[in-house]
Amino acid sequence: MLRFVLLALALLGCKTQLLDPAMSDDPADAASRDLALNHDLSMDFESTLPDHTVSADLAGWPDFGQVPDFATVPDFATPIDLSLSPDLLAVIDASQPLDLAPVADLAAPPFAPWPMFGQDRTHQSRSPFVGPATTQKKWSSPFLNWFRDIAIGADSTLYFCEIWTQVGPFNAVDTTTAKIKWSASGYSNTSPAVGPDGTVYLPADDAFRAYTGSTGKVKWSLAGNFGSSSPTMGADGILYVASQSGIVFALEGQSGKKIWVYTIGGGPIYSSPAIGADGTLYLGSQDQRLYALDGKTGALKWYFVTGDKVIGSPAIGADGTVYFGSLDFNVYALDGAKGTKKWAYATVGPVLSSPALGADGTIFQVVRKNNNVSADGVLYALAPATGTPKWTVEVRGVPILASGSTSPTVGADGTVYWGGFWLYAIDGTTGKNRWASSGWVGGSYVTTPLVIGDDSSIYYGTVDGVLHAIGP
Repeated sequence: MLRFVLLALALLGCKTQLLDPAMSDDPADAASRDLALNHDLSMDFESTLPDHTVSADLAGWPDFGQVPDFATVPDFATPIDLSLSPDLLAVIDASQPLDLAPVADLAAPPFAPWPMFGQDRTHQSRSPFVGPATTQKKWSSPFLNWFRDIAIGADSTLYFCEIWTQVGPFNAVDTTTAKIKWSASGYSNTSPAVGPDGTVYLPADDAFRAYTGSTGKVKWSLAGNFGSSSPTMGADGILYVASQSGIVFALEGQSGKKIWVYTIGGGPIYSSPAIGADGTLYLGSQDQRLYALDGKTGALKWYFVTGDKVIGSPAIGADGTVYFGSLDFNVYALDGAKGTKKWAYATVGPVLSSPALGADGTIFQVVRKNNNVSADGVLYALAPATGTPKWTVEVRGVPILASGSTSPTVGADGTVYWGGFWLYAIDGTTGKNRWASSGWVGGSYVTTPLVIGDDSSIYYGTVDGVLHAIGP
């Protein structure tokens, strides 16, 4: 309703006064209003109005936002005439003030703590919640097999798919009791995605399925060899995912109907698509390229060639810069519109995982040291403008899994969390440890990103098939 009203306001193009229900009876005024209302309402008003926002108070080696609707409104520093047709007054509740504060981050889905890989559709891996202050264990729960990624729904249910056997299963787990709510068959090496309506999406080896989040009942299924790339949901509810055949799909979230496909080839695509502010899709491939595709049509916009495979997923900065790593040992920053290189930073080894971005744009990237027998690595904090390291930290045990290595997570207070053979919480500004586990994590090592719940707990899995929770 609010979107319709704002659209009408923009079309009337008025000059300023407070909203007054007392409408003029002058025939000239009425004719003018009728003419304005007969304008083509199909115009793309979001792309034609000034950039102000209003919200209504109404988530190989793979590494794996629907956001609330935001409308663009005129600059309220310029007077506008809010005299409206009686037809429009009928849909306005003048007793409810509009929140005209700018929205700080349009990418972060507020409907769930961690609804998809990378937390939001830009894959910045930054949580809206602060993580735990210590390594105090909340609970641990054993499962049959290890798992790769975890999504958290609006009701704090954990969703993940066990891998190793070809049957999964795909689990929904209660964060308070650690008990299974439901399980479904399905083998996948990816992260699930959760929609605003609670639907849970999982691309598996035999099909892409949508489940009712509360029961596990299948809503729709699309046959195909998925299960290598984690799905991403756009602001319009469209799902984007790549397959083991090197094909990128755009699917209707409600039905699973194909909107478009784009064939890259070259084997499985492990990179999860990231979505820019203009709807452009970015993802890497084993053909050594980073692709930019038109989100509406699937048409190729550009590609950038690296020196080796691109296994991890890209992250998109606030200014549209695309950050990603390659097995050629480099972290790259590209202009999202043109595909031109802004900078490249040479690391100590092949970049298998995905970057995380701090609130100030700092890029956090974990890299395993090349040919390092102890599997130790480095966590880099890189300046977004130049790629220059702000600091580096040695980390213990960067595993090479069937899906690359684990990616860092950034808490709301700027703390960077990462797990390998050890667990780390590192100050994002200084690089100093806030806490770290002493020794191997339960005699095992971490196989998932450390995702943060709305209770400030961290949830993660280890290679022995144990789901862990640490926090208050």
